Amino acid sequence: MMLLLFLFLLLCTAIAKDEDRLILIDGSNPCEGIIQIYHDNKLGYIGDKHWSEKTEDVVCKSTQCGKGNGSTQEPAMRPLDKVWLNEVKCKGHESHLGECTHPGFGISQFDTGTLRKIQCSNKINISLDGYACAGAVKYSTDAGETYSGNFCKDNGWDKDKDAPNMLCKSLKCGTAKEIPKKPWITLKKSEKMWADCSGIKGLTNLWQCATAKKGSACLNPATVICSDHEILQLSGDASNVCSGLLRQRNGKTWTPVRDIKRSTEWCERMNCGTSAHSSLADDGLQLNCTDNVRVVLMDKGEPSHCYGEVYIERNNYSQPVCASLWSDKEAEVVCNELRCGSSVLGNDEKSSRGEDMDDVIMHNVECSGTESSLWHCRAQRDQNLRCSSKAYVVCSESMEVRLKDTPGTCAGRLEIKYEGKWQRVDKQGWEDKNSNVVCNQLNCTESVKNKGNFQKYSQGSGEFLANTITCGRNDDSISKCVVKNRSPGYSDITGRLDSNVKKEAVGITCKGHAMIFLDGDSCSGKVGIKNLKQKYWLSGSNVTWNKETANTVCQEMHCGGVLNVNNTLPGREEKVWDKFYSCSGNETSLFNCGETQNPKDLNFTIATVKCSGEKTIKLSEGCLGYVNVCLNGECGGVCANPWTDEDSRMLCTSQNCGEHVLKPITKTKPMKVKFKSVHCTEMTHNLTKCNLVSFDDNDKTCNNDPAYVVCSGSVKARFTPSREKCSGGLEVNYEKQWLPVCKDALKDIKTRHTICRELDCGQAAAEIKDGPKTAKGHVLSEIDDSGDDSKALKQCMMKTNAGPCTPADLQCSSSSMFALFGGTACSGNLFVHSKDNNKSAVSTEGWTETMGNILCSNLNCGNLISNETRKTTASWTTSFSCAGVQNLKSIWDCETSPLPSSNTNQIFIKCQDEPKVNLSTQCAGEVTVNDLEVCNTNWEDRYSRLVCQELSCSNAIGFSAVKEPIKNKDYFHVNCEENHYQIGQCKRVKGKCEKTLVSVFCAGNVKFNSTEECGGQIQVNYRNKWEKVCPLAKPFPEKLLETLCENCEGYNSSIKGSEVFNRVDLETTLSCTKDHNDLMHCVEQKRCVGQKPAEIYCNGYVPKPEKTAAHLPPPVGIILGVGLLLVLVIIIVVIIRICIVNKGKNISMRMLRKRMSTKEVEIESGDYDNIPDMSNQMEDLGAARFREDGSFHSNNDVSDAAEMQPLTLQTLTAAEGEHLLQDVPMDKVSGKFCSSFIPSVYNGVTAEEEDPQEDYDDIEACPEFTQTEAEVHESPQESTAEEPLLVEGDDDYLVPGQDG
Repeated sequence: MMLLLFLFLLLCTAIAKDEDRLILIDGSNPCEGIIQIYHDNKLGYIGDKHWSEKTEDVVCKSTQCGKGNGSTQEPAMRPLDKVWLNEVKCKGHESHLGECTHPGFGISQFDTGTLRKIQCSNKINISLDGYACAGAVKYSTDAGETYSGNFCKDNGWDKDKDAPNMLCKSLKCGTAKEIPKKPWITLKKSEKMWADCSGIKGLTNLWQCATAKKGSACLNPATVICSDHEILQLSGDASNVCSGLLRQRNGKTWTPVRDIKRSTEWCERMNCGTSAHSSLADDGLQLNCTDNVRVVLMDKGEPSHCYGEVYIERNNYSQPVCASLWSDKEAEVVCNELRCGSSVLGNDEKSSRGEDMDDVIMHNVECSGTESSLWHCRAQRDQNLRCSSKAYVVCSESMEVRLKDTPGTCAGRLEIKYEGKWQRVDKQGWEDKNSNVVCNQLNCTESVKNKGNFQKYSQGSGEFLANTITCGRNDDSISKCVVKNRSPGYSDITGRLDSNVKKEAVGITCKGHAMIFLDGDSCSGKVGIKNLKQKYWLSGSNVTWNKETANTVCQEMHCGGVLNVNNTLPGREEKVWDKFYSCSGNETSLFNCGETQNPKDLNFTIATVKCSGEKTIKLSEGCLGYVNVCLNGECGGVCANPWTDEDSRMLCTSQNCGEHVLKPITKTKPMKVKFKSVHCTEMTHNLTKCNLVSFDDNDKTCNNDPAYVVCSGSVKARFTPSREKCSGGLEVNYEKQWLPVCKDALKDIKTRHTICRELDCGQAAAEIKDGPKTAKGHVLSEIDDSGDDSKALKQCMMKTNAGPCTPADLQCSSSSMFALFGGTACSGNLFVHSKDNNKSAVSTEGWTETMGNILCSNLNCGNLISNETRKTTASWTTSFSCAGVQNLKSIWDCETSPLPSSNTNQIFIKCQDEPKVNLSTQCAGEVTVNDLEVCNTNWEDRYSRLVCQELSCSNAIGFSAVKEPIKNKDYFHVNCEENHYQIGQCKRVKGKCEKTLVSVFCAGNVKFNSTEECGGQIQVNYRNKWEKVCPLAKPFPEKLLETLCENCEGYNSSIKGSEVFNRVDLETTLSCTKDHNDLMHCVEQKRCVGQKPAEIYCNGYVPKPEKTAAHLPPPVGIILGVGLLLVLVIIIVVIIRICIVNKGKNISMRMLRKRMSTKEVEIESGDYDNIPDMSNQMEDLGAARFREDGSFHSNNDVSDAAEMQPLTLQTLTAAEGEHLLQDVPMDKVSGKFCSSFIPSVYNGVTAEEEDPQEDYDDIEACPEFTQTEAEVHESPQESTAEEPLLVEGDDDYLVPGQDG
């Protein structure tokens, strides 16, 4: 306990170093003087009661002053306002005086008139390492003889104004003028000290604020620039920044220095060596130092102009400048020094080239922005400085702009000269205000807002600028805009990876952009000038319009040389261009010629010219292919990139190839490209009158990618070769390959009409349903036929995609098909059956074996067996003549017009593959064609009739579609025309079945029966199951009923059916009329609801005896009555059982007690017999109960209620029996437990004990049983007479809690 109290007092008297700081005052240095302590934000003194040398050591240690070196008592020269400590006892090991023992702060009184003055071993000297009145704060503990360490910048040096000011004042350097933010002086010693003067007034030396923080990191020394520090520079030639007029900075201005005596000091302070020569002039001191220093820029190791890595060349040796903490100010100083304009990089930009360097001449450079040279900025200049990157600048004078690859200089692809290279600019992130700056810089006024992308320019092939450019509204040059590096791997557009997205070069059109054109044919006519949307005409003045100028115009238009120069009078609305040109004939553009003064006749004529060349522009393959430009017989392609859809539309229209440009899906072998781009005016409607831009030598801009055009007029439609004409699947020839047309492309009726007309097939007719089909590969997915119904296909816009899709089927009003009559599905007389139901026989004239093979294939009948000749009686015949046709695909291509029959010979064709049509059972079941099931896609009743007819199964009763198809299995989908008379002749396609499979039922499968012998309900089997039929219609033909009773002595109409019946829903009806001769043709799939099935009775019918059911209650009533009765009986039984069980337990306990008393001797002697059968005793017990309560309970009831589970048969002594009874607490045996019991002994038979804690309040139905006691039953050898009931007062009554 005492130890804890001691520790508590020690804790209470301990003083934290950070809060209670010791300082020494009134000494010759900060480690000598009167001791003061700063406590509770107030300075106070320390008394010297119990003073010792150990206390002096602790004081010196606390003030970072080494060890104690003696002390004296000095008279107090001022009143002692506060004495914080006295009676301090130290042991010497304490690190601070507050850790020594003392009574507490302000507790011990001290009033002696003297104070203790101490001397410590350290002699502190604080100075600046660097320059006079500027540098890193260093200290010495031996009065300046050796350098001990530095004060640290970390932990608030640049925020504590008191400490730097105190330092400058103590060094006689004025006040602290600036705390450099960048590391300036290298930390040279490992010893370090921190200064914290905050809150303490009256300090005179920085050491009085010194604190040692063991383990704290010190990355940079504390630095200060005092107000008396002189900042110098030499202003002169950039070729040597260590020579020039010496100036000193005063605020933001520089003033001349005239002190010639300190020349050497000046040169050394500016790191320019020693003075070589100095002279005093009117404007100040001209100083030439010994070192020759200049700033140079390097790119890849070579000198560069106005951009590059920053180097200092000192006495012909170059060293890089480190980019650490490099900012706009330093870059501006470099650009200004080199007369390169301003810096265009943001303050966070620097070179990332090169690895770690250890030969850096300047590190952590910090400029004010007004220096004449980077060399005169503050920086670390120690030897072997390490750096990770070099300083890098891009100055405005290194940047240029131009617009390329167009006629003229005020429009085209933007290129910026940056870092010595012409580079394209990515369109992403480029803004209109940037374009305005470019146009302004090129003297082209402002940019045109490029809405709708009306003009595209060649993309070029140079590198893209890896920077973003952001211009202000007042910038007049691109170099004055903000230039920033893009983030590595990303563009300025969020989420867009440069490597994953194809870049597009910026193109600009300025308002000053002008183009010439010829208003005549491609190489002659009036010379026009297009400026934006205005059209002007070149003056035909005789002063300016001459052969040289005309020759320049012809060359610019790629029309060879000049043949004829002339002029013509202007029309009323024609304006003459207000500029005049004087050309030498060698210029490539009129606008490159020099402008001249206005001639006197400027408004009177317009220039005209005829050139020698010839120019054509077409597509290489008619209405599709590569754009082919031919000049004087030499042809070549045009680069695809600047080629626009408008150019394509103009070309398609001029070539009469339709109005729309389609998307190509394939291209043939590319052609050689000779032109970068084509430039047209808005008044031009023919590409031959447009300007062309040719390729320069070795230009790889286009990357061998010529413009390719597909005009809508190149697309041709046809029906897929088949047995039909003007009907069936539709294909289009798209880029010389046949593509299927998607069903969705024909959803507009106008489109279907257009195609039928195009194919000379009339108008579109009904839709064809052939079942599911899938077209894969490239498909024609869209045809836009909006507008007039009379359009041609080439006037429609069409689109393709890579598929798949559902192919279209189209039928036109003029459709016809091949049909076979008088044979089988694949053989017969050949006819042409038209949509209007006309038939003409196919003549043998011109018919060939090749045509027979094609037809058999179209009929899905394999190969041809034979073409036979038969006589015909048809009125019309059709001939086919395919002689000379190469690669014959469709016989319809050879058809001639039907003529009145003059040739009586007709083709009878036989093909190999007769289709096999079957049903799964005889005349009924699933339909199969060539062993493949048929899907219920387009199935109709007529198809069922064809099946039954083909299989000789009489009429079709109907069909059903119940069976589910197997997933992913193909099935047949059948579609029959009116002229198809066999299922095998119908069109069929394979495909997945989205519905169910078809089953057909024919009359040939019908069977009849009745539910009883010679009578009863009629049953019919026609779909492989017996089913009853709807009531027979009245009158029903009796002759048909007689047919059912043929084997039963005839039909008996007098027998009536049973009056008792259930109404049911039926699906089959016998629809017979007087015209029917047999019942099987009466069977019809026709439902009836809630009807009594039809019955029939024959003369041989013997009725079965029926049970009377008239007085029986309805089945539902019987069930409900029986159910209620059972519930009532169960409730009564449960109540009686509960009462009897509890009563029986009470009787058993009383009898047990009595018998144990009367037979005690027998029990003790063990003279008893084995128990023969428990059931006898249970019967006795049951009899006793019957007499007592007048009700009957079986032995099983009692046994079950008491849950007597026999255990082990054993002998039981009297003592054991008594012990057993004593083990049963009588207070637990009460009337409350009507259905629980405690252990009973039946002559040695023990029963399990139920949990006496169970709550039986819910069955307290026997109030007369107030107690239940244990019973002992006698063996059956004793008298079987009933035992009298025991009541309280009997001798044998066992009192609860007492022995018997």
